Amino acid sequence: MKPEIPAEFAEFAERHKKNKGMCNLELKEEIDAFENPLETELLRIYIDKETIITKSASLENDFPITQDYGTSKEPPSTPGAIPDIVDFEKILCFGTSGDGASFCFDLRQTPPSIIWWNDDHWRILANNFKDFIALFYE
Repeated sequence: MKPEIPAEFAEFAERHKKNKGMCNLELKEEIDAFENPLETELLRIYIDKETIITKSASLENDFPITQDYGTSKEPPSTPGAIPDIVDFEKILCFGTSGDGASFCFDLRQTPPSIIWWNDDHWRILANNFKDFIALFYE
């Protein structure tokens, strides 16, 4: 059973319900909340709990442990990189960038941080949803 969706996200999703989650938000600057370089956009969010649960459940299949994923304890040296996730029980996928890369809540910590699949590794973008959404024009 997946953890609850953070209330701050539920309020944000409600504002984008009329567009069925399409928000296409652009970054104010090309940096994350830690001032590391970032090039992305928040194209779509999932506006209902069922879709979030379904997309989150598919992460385990999308990221199977292979010789290239999930076997190294060390993250890449890229700023913000975190170790490969092998247990997605406390990861909630809430949206995608334009290229389809997942934005997720990492509920392994409190408050949940925001992580993103950056081509070949996961990286933390912000310590919480408020700091994450402040990166974008809304």
